Amino acid sequence: MELTQTIINAINHAIKNSKVTAKEFARKTGVSESNLSRWRKRSVYRIDSNNWRCLYPAIRPYLPDDYSKETVPKSSSKPISRNKIPEYIGNIVNGQINIYGVPHEKIIEAINAANLTEEQRKDLKDRIFS
Repeated sequence: MELTQTIINAINHAIKNSKVTAKEFARKTGVSESNLSRWRKRSVYRIDSNNWRCLYPAIRPYLPDDYSKETVPKSSSKPISRNKIPEYIGNIVNGQINIYGVPHEKIIEAINAANLTEEQRKDLKDRIFS
């Protein structure tokens, strides 16, 4: 996905209007803080499809209505079986699963589906994505 000025503007507006820090915005969307920073500084020129799927819902309201150039790619990863979620999360936390290259939305899906409190979810996302 090409990183355009329109996308950068949408990111900046989304952060400003959500009244959270860039770090919190990154955590909520499931993208890394370092990627978000690089996009905003335009030190890179592309957003990979996994990050785009995580970012797009948060910035869509700030993209022009006629901005049809960008499309959201469909996820190619299979959903995690509900009975495997606790094991999957435990393996991530214990460093037994290398999450490099794993779509953020797959990890977030597992965290959100697990029987955790909101505080535990936040802590887990902070530990994984920081």
